[in-house]
Formats: sequence, structure tokens, C-alpha cells
Amino acid sequence: MNHAGRGLAIAAACLLNAGCATRVIPPLAPADPAPVFIADYGLHSSLVFPLALRGEGSTGAVEYAYGEWEWYALGNEAWWRAPGVVLVPNPGALGRREIGAAANAETLALALGAEGIAEATVDRERAVALLRDLDARWEARAETRVRNSRVGLEFVRDERDYWMFHHCNTQTAEWLEALGCRVSGAAWGSTFVIFRPALPRPGDP
Repeated sequence: MNHAGRGLAIAAACLLNAGCATRVIPPLAPADPAPVFIADYGLHSSLVFPLALRGEGSTGAVEYAYGEWEWYALGNEAWWRAPGVVLVPNPGALGRREIGAAANAETLALALGAEGIAEATVDRERAVALLRDLDARWEARAETRVRNSRVGLEFVRDERDYWMFHHCNTQTAEWLEALGCRVSGAAWGSTFVIFRPALPRPGDP
């Protein structure tokens, strides 16, 4: 399958429109701030956490991504599968990898090979809780683990199905909402733009 055909198939399978960015407004001035990162791969997005959120002096970062099991985890990207992947619920896959690079946008973009990295500052307690939940969600299905060396992730079968109303980018949006972010837009595309409202000044109504 040629590169153009693969791109069209991936686009159909993920229901993506790269021209439509999803707006993300992080919580305003969290008392105990922590960074999280949204990786944009052009057609697919993921969420990246500093490993320091796990405690115990951990360094580096961990990436979580969601996709369709056969397509994303097993690498079965046959073009004719695309309509069925989009229109009918299919088994989902939760992907994970740890990155030794420092947890900042510039370093992660190089280490991951992402087209862009957006950084959101959120409440540390929420970030720790979501990372703990994702770790538990992944470990609970560890017996299904497979590695896709092309994308560099280890996958497990996820409890939620993948289809047009729950795909890679809508899952990223749900994770951001769990972190206390306001997300506007349908999240069809992989581009998430961070908006940081100005803090109110003393005396403002």
C-alpha cells in the first residue's frame, strides 16, 4: 500500500480533520500545579505525563495513547478495513511507553517524533489520580500485551470499544477533562490548542 493510501486509510479510521483544532482551557491558577503534555502526530494524539507524578524520584515521562486494536496495536492497516473501523464498534487498545527524555515540550517533541507538543498546567492531585488510573487500566489487561515496534508502544486490549464516537482524539479530550480542563470542539483532529485566560487583576469585577 502506498504512502498516500495509508494516509487516507488512517484518516478515515480516526475520523480526523487536521484543519480543526480543539480548544483546551486548563484550570486557572491551580494551587499545586503540574505539567502534562499533548503529543500531536498529525493524525493521532496522545497524553504524556512526567514520571515524577508517580513519586519515588522518577524521571522522564510516560505516554498513553488509545486506538483500535487491530489497526493500532497489531498494525493491520489494510485500507479496506477503514470503513468498518469507523462505523462499527471494534475492540480498543491502550498503548503505553516510557521515555527517558526530560519532561519538557522541546525534548519530548524530539524524543517522540511528534509534529507538536502542547503543554497544559493542571492540578497535581488530578494528574496523579489520572496517571494512577491509566496505570491500573493498563496493568489490568497486561496478559493481552503486544508491542508494535513501528509506533514504539506496548498495547493491551482496552475495555472500551473504538469507533467514530470514541477514537484516539476524543479519548485524549476525555483525559484532559478529567484533569479539570475545559475542552471545546468535537476533537476530530489531533491538534489541541492551549488557551490560558489572563488572571483577574485586583479590583476587577
